[in-house]
Amino acid sequence: MKYLLVRPKISAPLDPNFSPLVLGKKNYLKYASGSPHKLSWALPRADGCACYSLPVFADKHEDVEASIYLAAVLIQEMIWQRSAKSLMLAGPPGICAN
Repeated sequence: MKYLLVRPKISAPLDPNFSPLVLGKKNYLKYASGSPHKLSWALPRADGCACYSLPVFADKHEDVEASIYLAAVLIQEMIWQRSAKSLMLAGPPGICAN
């Protein structure tokens, strides 16, 4: 979570611990963008396919849980936004199995 929990410069008055996803994703990408590993997913639909790719830490890396968590949130958000009949994953075996 050290990459994903980033508080904004101005804290939210109703929730001072609020950490927006966009700030966490930006911070995560700063550290993971040099990784040779990618997790790609596709959401097949009747009218096409929605796709995305995320740099991830290797299966054995100590921070792989950040990759798994962020991918799960982004996939969930993409399914909510675009809907789909299935999910297709490609990437490191340990991450795809989770």
